Amino acid sequence: FDGIKDHAEDFADHQVFYCCLGSEVRMGKEVFTNVDYVYPIEFARLAHACGAKMYVIVTSIGADSKSINFYLKTKGKVEEDIKKIGIHHLAILRPGFISQRGKRTRFAEKMVFVC
Repeated sequence: FDGIKDHAEDFADHQVFYCCLGSEVRMGKEVFTNVDYVYPIEFARLAHACGAKMYVIVTSIGADSKSINFYLKTKGKVEEDIKKIGIHHLAILRPGFISQRGKRTRFAEKMVFVC
């Protein structure tokens, strides 16, 4: 996604932009912030510049910019900042836990599925 702005002409005739990027905090806070905050913001700005009618982003259940949890705080911040860009229609999808990660299931996810 680095340099996505250089490809604005490739998106010029698109009306709906969909962002479902996501990583994991365990990959490092810098990587997580780039993938889950910076890139979706840059893509939303590109969408707005292209005259998008709608932008759809997948964040997370519990997203909250005031959370003490880094993951949820980042997801909440991206939602708030994309709202400020001014795209005509914005859809924020907040799915719950992803149940089929193969061997990569995280502790919190295991707890949810046990309950």
